[in-house]
Amino acid sequence: MNKKLAFELNDINSIRSVLKEYQELLKSDQVIEDDVYHIEFVKKVEDTIEPLQKTDGCFEQLDKLSIWGESHLNFDTIDFDGNASETILFSHALKFPELREDVISTAKEIVSYSIRHSDTYDMWIDDLCVFGIEALYLLALNIPEYAYLIGSYLIPYWDSEHADYAIIYTYEITSRFGFDDNMLKMFCYCDNEEARSIMLGGDFYDDQTELDLVEYFEKNPDRYERFKEIMIDRFKDQEFIQYSECEYTSKPINSFYESIMASSDSIVEKYDIWEDSSDALKEPFMNSTFDNEATLLHQKIEEIIGKPLT
Repeated sequence: MNKKLAFELNDINSIRSVLKEYQELLKSDQVIEDDVYHIEFVKKVEDTIEPLQKTDGCFEQLDKLSIWGESHLNFDTIDFDGNASETILFSHALKFPELREDVISTAKEIVSYSIRHSDTYDMWIDDLCVFGIEALYLLALNIPEYAYLIGSYLIPYWDSEHADYAIIYTYEITSRFGFDDNMLKMFCYCDNEEARSIMLGGDFYDDQTELDLVEYFEKNPDRYERFKEIMIDRFKDQEFIQYSECEYTSKPINSFYESIMASSDSIVEKYDIWEDSSDALKEPFMNSTFDNEATLLHQKIEEIIGKPLT
């Protein structure tokens, strides 16, 4: 049975209180019990509690979410012990400007939990879905400058076979807003190679993407400079997340340039980027080569942050 966190709808103090309680549970790793997420947000109604319904949030946004088939957001009526209450809580809280910072702080704790555990195994609500992603997506829809939290949340050791739907939200958000600074930041904060490809319009079975970043940066050198600036800011803020202790890279910046190369049809036709990128990295890019650009950025970041990247 889920641990039920009750609050009163439309009551700022009550909503803020339940968000803070949730933050503490995330910080103390108390959201998972017996390998399953067991937190459920419910509404106080007089002297009892009731399950949250889609109408308790922003119904229009919730109804248009690209949700997976087993989500209880697909149900006309939601019962206790469902898998949608976190999403509805965020949707409800985002109605109130006074709660903006509380929602953002809670979203950051969700991301910190994901990074700290670095394994989808510790994220499951049930057999088919993970917690956190819809909450972060709703925040990004309402305040796009926080879309980068989705990138951070999708850790490299992600179960893309069973939780692929979560990665697809990156494309949902980039296709809505275009590849502006907020979406570029999501790319830079994401250490999951598949997610970086999907947000550019790729898929899980084909190297082709809708956005060719090589061409994009070559035609827009100011955007490439912005990419490097955001990468520096990112590594000041968030360390690189390794895939695992067994699959460790000493050149994390290379993986971002590999994603840039993998978005180019002309390069993908010549090289298998993910098997061996050493030759591809010698290809010309921005009046230099990918390898030189990656090395220079790696060195500059280390110089600025004052420590090795790995």
